Amino acid sequence: MTTTQPPENRQATIERGTGISWDAWVSFIGTTPTINGESLTGDPRISSTEKWRYWRASLTDGTEITVSFQTKKTPAGSPTKGIVSVDRTKLTGAELIDPTKTWWKTKLGEFTATL
Repeated sequence: MTTTQPPENRQATIERGTGISWDAWVSFIGTTPTINGESLTGDPRISSTEKWRYWRASLTDGTEITVSFQTKKTPAGSPTKGIVSVDRTKLTGAELIDPTKTWWKTKLGEFTATL
């Protein structure tokens, strides 16, 4: 029997002038050929609500990725802030948790460096 671990979540509040945008995220993640060494099984699924934008993908190892993106409202003249939250579900072992967290921490750092 395979046990499924709870989703791993990595969230970052990003503050970089006024350059943060959903389009910047989609463009950035679109240049990433694999997610932590796994290929996507198809095109990512993109959807949105009034408040959030979602980028979802299924990976070749059977895991699922959901990246949630929200631009936070800030007072006029203040830097634009955004929240990017990453969930990876269906991990099959606890030994996969730390490498997944490390990979996403690095990837989110690379994203903020582009802003």
